[in-house]
Amino acid sequence: MAKMDKFSLFNDAKEEKFLLSIESYKGKCMQSQGALAFIKMAARPFRLHIVGMAIIAITWALILNVQAYIVKLVLNTAMNVNQIDLYYNLVWLMGLYLFSEFIYLSIFRWYDWIIIQFRPNIKKYITLTLMNRMMDHSHSFYQRQFAGSLSTRVIDIATSIPDIIRIVIDRLMACSLMLLFVLYNISQIHLKFTIALGLWVILFLGISVVLVFRNQHLAYDVADARASVTGAIVDILTNMASVRLFAAKKFESNYLTGWVNESVKKDQTRDWFFLKLHAFQACSFWLFQAVCFWWLLNGLVSKTMSPGDFVLVLTLNLHIIENFWNIAKDMRDFWEKMGNIVQGLAIIQSPIEIKDSLNAPELVVTKGEIVFDNVLFQYHDAESLFEHQSVMIKSGQKVGLVGYSGSGKSTFVNLILRLFDVTQGKITIDGQDIKEVTQDSLHEAITMI
Repeated sequence: MAKMDKFSLFNDAKEEKFLLSIESYKGKCMQSQGALAFIKMAARPFRLHIVGMAIIAITWALILNVQAYIVKLVLNTAMNVNQIDLYYNLVWLMGLYLFSEFIYLSIFRWYDWIIIQFRPNIKKYITLTLMNRMMDHSHSFYQRQFAGSLSTRVIDIATSIPDIIRIVIDRLMACSLMLLFVLYNISQIHLKFTIALGLWVILFLGISVVLVFRNQHLAYDVADARASVTGAIVDILTNMASVRLFAAKKFESNYLTGWVNESVKKDQTRDWFFLKLHAFQACSFWLFQAVCFWWLLNGLVSKTMSPGDFVLVLTLNLHIIENFWNIAKDMRDFWEKMGNIVQGLAIIQSPIEIKDSLNAPELVVTKGEIVFDNVLFQYHDAESLFEHQSVMIKSGQKVGLVGYSGSGKSTFVNLILRLFDVTQGKITIDGQDIKEVTQDSLHEAITMI
């Protein structure tokens, strides 16, 4: 157990270091516009866990081939060795098989231990990193987005990245290694099996990968539609008082129905694509098995192959087909989760509209005098609310703002809080331009009820 501790990232001594690293990683992760680059950065603190998973994948691929070869030796020994030597030879082979099975079972308990350490903590790391980024966005960003949609995107990214890593290591890497070992194993029997298997894998993977890449937008569309449905639902629930007061139940129901119908349409489009892809893959499985069965039968009848060779090729082919069929099914899961990540990052990584100046000082309040100096402000694609507005609010002065709805009363306060930046002019507090001080110190100096 002492050896395994090197894979543990979040013991008490390292917790503080981990939390501090969120800030340093936040800037680097968010500068990237690519999902793969973000996944790489998010996985970097967990590289020991990933190395452990890779070692297990290599061991698994090797053991499957070794066990199939041992079964071949057992069968050939049982048919060819005389009764006197049979017992001792079989005991030795069975002992070797049981030892390999012990290794097989042990590595998966180690795998379970790694996953317990890895999955919850990488989700925690990604969630905190993304939420730190989210809290940097401006007020207008949240006015344009569903709160439910944003929360769904954060959760989707945090849960999808560990699944993506698992699929890449447990499926793609492990099966690729197993395939290499299988190709070597069956090449010792007859080269035609190696050639047939190689051609089938090229055909199977080549066509599947090309079709999936050409249609990857289907997964992105599904992720976007699902986030929109979640956002609409959360928006209705959080504003239920307004829905009731304005008798808008029917309106909101129709509004939600439109989003749900769009989501159903996107789901079905994606599912029809994968139905056709899986039909092609199933046919290729069947044809490859039929060819192998024919060659195996002829080899057994003509005595060019031993019963052990027959069983070895059949067993390895079944392993290959089973695992590549699992890869085919995981392709759908892989691209759905990649869609979640890509669509989520497209929103979360959007540029920060209101930023602190480089090395901005904190606001120092001595009197509390607020000055609007020739301020011009307008919302995006809207008429100006303030044009060359100059106002001085002296220290200790009490001011009331009166005006029609939409005349700019709330906006006046929001500009002081720098929830929006003025289009022209400046706002100062005790002579300090609020655009030149940190936003946190500005907000800490102002109380709002």
